[in-house]
Amino acid sequence: MLIGAMLMARLLGIRVVVESDTNAGRADDSWRGAVKKSLYPLLFRVPDRFVPGGTGQARYLANFGVTKDRVTVAQMTVDVEAIRRFCAQGSDGVRFAARACWGLSMGEAVAIYVGRLEEHKGVHLLLTAFAAAGAQEKKLRLVIVGDGHLCSQVGAAAASDRRIVYLGRLSGENVLRAYAAADFLVLPSRFEPWGLVVNEAMGCGLPVIVSDRVGCAEDLVRDGETGLVVAADDEHALAAAMVQLARDEATRRRMGEAAEMLISGWTLANEARNLTTAWKVVAS
Repeated sequence: MLIGAMLMARLLGIRVVVESDTNAGRADDSWRGAVKKSLYPLLFRVPDRFVPGGTGQARYLANFGVTKDRVTVAQMTVDVEAIRRFCAQGSDGVRFAARACWGLSMGEAVAIYVGRLEEHKGVHLLLTAFAAAGAQEKKLRLVIVGDGHLCSQVGAAAASDRRIVYLGRLSGENVLRAYAAADFLVLPSRFEPWGLVVNEAMGCGLPVIVSDRVGCAEDLVRDGETGLVVAADDEHALAAAMVQLARDEATRRRMGEAAEMLISGWTLANEARNLTTAWKVVAS
C-alpha cells in the first residue's frame, strides 16, 4: 500500500517525503535480504526526501543508495519537556510514594522494563539475566511494566520471585511514577527500530541499559556516560551490567544526570523543526 501510494504520488506530480524508524541493525543474508538489496535502491529513488529517526536509521537508508543530500534526521522523541517537568515537581515524594505502593524499599536498587511483553523485546532474556544478577546482588529488584503475549510468563515469574514486581500496562503519569520509582531502565531487545522508552527514561534522569540492537542506542546511549550497551542475546553481559549499576549509586547518579542533559535537546519542538525543514527543502 505504501509503495503504491508513493508511486501514485509521483505520477500525479506530488512531492513525497518518507519518515523512517528502520535502523541498519544486523546484516540480513536471507532471501528477503537479497530481494531488498535488489529492489530497495530502485524504490528509494521515488521519494524526494527521507526523514530517518536518527543516525542508525540514516545509515540504513545509505546502505540502499540514499545520499546525504536527500536526508534530514528527525531526532525521534517524546514530550521530553513535559516528562522533565513532572519529574522535577516533588520527585522525592513521588519516588517514596511509588516505592511504598509497590513494595519497594528505598534502600533497594530498582531496574525497570517498560514495553511490550514480546519475544523480540528480549523479555525471556531479561528474566533469566535478572535471576543471575539477583543471585549476586541481593538488593536488586525488577519492575516490569507492559502487556503482551508473554504477560502470563511474566506474571508467573513475579509470583515465584518476590524481587520481581509486575505492574501490567500503565499509561500517562502512572508510567512516569514507575520511572520515578526506578534507578535505571533495561531494554534488552533482539529487535527494536528505535525505543522511545529510552527517551522517556532519560527524561526522568535515569541511566539505561540497552542491547546493541536498540535503534536509538547510537544517538542516545553513550556507553559508560549515559548508560551501558550490551550485546543482544548475551545473558551474562546483561546480568553483569545490571549488577554494575545496582552496586554503584554514584555511577547511576552521574549517568542519570548526563542522560537527562543529553535528552533535554531532543524535544518535540526540535523534531517538528526537523520535519518542517525537510518539507521546506522539498517545496523550494
